[in-house]
Amino acid sequence: MKLNFSVLFVFMLLSISCSQDDEDSSTELACGVDAMITSEENYNSIDTSNYSIIDVQLDGDCLKLTISASGCDGESWESYFYSVDAFYAVFPRQRVAKLELINNEACLAVIEATQEFDLTPFQLEGQSEVSITIDGWDQQLVYEY
Repeated sequence: MKLNFSVLFVFMLLSISCSQDDEDSSTELACGVDAMITSEENYNSIDTSNYSIIDVQLDGDCLKLTISASGCDGESWESYFYSVDAFYAVFPRQRVAKLELINNEACLAVIEATQEFDLTPFQLEGQSEVSITIDGWDQQLVYEY
């Protein structure tokens, strides 16, 4: 009888400890790839002619860029989102940004895909928001943090 009670007690402890881990992990938010700060030279060399921006959405620290480009299915695309730390004489400081799309697909179909980026690296000390001008998009984005 004591053995049955001990086994039952151990199973109850295991089931309680497992359910709490699942709840904690569901609250994490993943934005995708981190946006990056690069040098002016690298920034100026980024080619933006191989895609078109269709839509831009900001959700907290997450930026979602919907783009269209030629390709087969877009599965092999690599994308990066860059800005520079060259602010010149503008205050409050603002950012310019570019999407780099590495697309080695040789198909002629036009594909739409949404790329997601974490904008946390774009935050500026001493400011609670930053305006971002995205190359290829005609509206300025205000990122509040």
